[in-house]
Amino acid sequence: MKIKGKALQLRVNNKTIALSTSCSLNTTTQVTDSKTKDDANGPAGEFDFVDWNASSENVVGANENVTNEMVYAELMELQLAGTVIDLSCELMANALGKIPQGGWTPDTATNKAFAAYGGKALIESVNLSAPADGNATVSVNFKAVGPLGKVSEQTSQTAEE
Repeated sequence: MKIKGKALQLRVNNKTIALSTSCSLNTTTQVTDSKTKDDANGPAGEFDFVDWNASSENVVGANENVTNEMVYAELMELQLAGTVIDLSCELMANALGKIPQGGWTPDTATNKAFAAYGGKALIESVNLSAPADGNATVSVNFKAVGPLGKVSEQTSQTAEE
């Protein structure tokens, strides 16, 4: 099964970002240099942690009759308040058709090609662009403030706390 880009969406506090044209989740392994005089020639390193961030490009606006979406004004308010958010990258159910009235919902079917990941993050930047021709757009960048993990594992951890 090939996963189409439209099916993957970033979600902020369990709401899909409205009118997304693209999104990305990026990870980088931080490696601590652990080479000693006793090591063989060449580099030596040890896993330290995974740093992550995400971004989304969106048309400014909202889908008609859809309340379960995060829009520009809400993203800006979260950034200005310094609110730590729940951010996830998830596969959406029925994302290739018309948007459902309640908004997209996560696909809960097991898919060996994709697992939803997320964690705590801050909104690092919200950039608004309004060209003379074309749609107004908003670019949003997120910076991790906690570990990245599978969404299903985080849900069960939250329930246990």
